[in-house]
Amino acid sequence: MGFFLDTGVIDKLGSFTFIVLLLMLSIYTAFIEKYFDDIQKWIRNITFCFALLVVVLVALWMGYF
Repeated sequence: MGFFLDTGVIDKLGSFTFIVLLLMLSIYTAFIEKYFDDIQKWIRNITFCFALLVVVLVALWMGYF
């Protein structure tokens, strides 16, 4: 029911989600560089696609409701 929220709440939620995703990506890349050098690009691509999917789903959900 996003239309009950004002745009400030949605903006804060969006920036919070973006910050959390950046944090997750940085943690994943640090972990990968330390332990999985050979499959680093493979894992990073999957993580990036998953993060992109989450962002798109959140944006669509906010736009729909």
